[in-house]
Amino acid sequence: MLSKLFFLLIGNNWRVILLSLIAATTFWFFNALNKDYSTRLSYPLEFTFERDSVVIVDPLPDKVVVDVSGGGWNLLRRTFLFSATPINIAMDNPTDIKFITRSSLIPVITDQLQGLTIDFVATDTLHINVEPKIETKIAVAVDSAAVPLAEDYRLISSVRIRPDTIKVTGPKSIIDTLNPVYQIAFNESNIDYNFNDEFDIEFFSNLIRPLPDEVNVRFTVDEFLRKSIPISLETTNFPQDSSVFLKDSLITVNYTVRRRDVNKVKSADFSITADLTMLSERDSIITPILIAFPSFVMELELAPDSLKVVYGN
Repeated sequence: MLSKLFFLLIGNNWRVILLSLIAATTFWFFNALNKDYSTRLSYPLEFTFERDSVVIVDPLPDKVVVDVSGGGWNLLRRTFLFSATPINIAMDNPTDIKFITRSSLIPVITDQLQGLTIDFVATDTLHINVEPKIETKIAVAVDSAAVPLAEDYRLISSVRIRPDTIKVTGPKSIIDTLNPVYQIAFNESNIDYNFNDEFDIEFFSNLIRPLPDEVNVRFTVDEFLRKSIPISLETTNFPQDSSVFLKDSLITVNYTVRRRDVNKVKSADFSITADLTMLSERDSIITPILIAFPSFVMELELAPDSLKVVYGN
């Protein structure tokens, strides 16, 4: 019943009532802005200095908290983000400044927040960590022994790195700790192919800038096999009457060879001699001597590595 009576009283006068409400609100708003208020502001900061020759190690403070008082109009203007001009702090020698105290901030803030009274600066200290930017050169290397090759595979070329030296820039405190050689680390394993790939140069800090930021690494590999072959011994300075002779006339040569060269190995290419003048009389032992072998085999071992001399009747 009351709601019906309300709508009957308003009738077609709702526009007049709405305009009256807007006018009253506007009057109250503008009247309120003419009064003085106190509030706490988190105000944006901006630092001005030459940045090309320095590195900002830690992010610079971006806010300062202040208690201010002043007219409503000034406070409104200062609190709208789209119109708030950051407080500018100029630093001629930023690398020499480690902190800015509250007492140093007060005159800067007072000068730039004109129209407001600075009652208190709540921010105690602004910490600054800016260092000189320096450049150095470091070598790029690969530890050949650490290349993760597949079983039986070996390097048959040098490891080539292009470029093998890079420039790095960054804050002095970090650059001074860098190793003068950057070691490439492989993500691959069981490499059994001729390698040619790019490696990103990455450091523990994103403040370090390498130039270039990647290098090319290449090398050639091949498979090597372990083989053996029996060889007839040659004797030197033994008597013709066979009163002194060797217990064994054959000796096994163990060697390593590239797979492609396996069939090239012939027994005639080996020469092993036993010289009686080298006899150890204490135990009647001679050490065999490998005189000749193919140039493409390696890691040769003789079995046995000593020969027993036998005396006839």
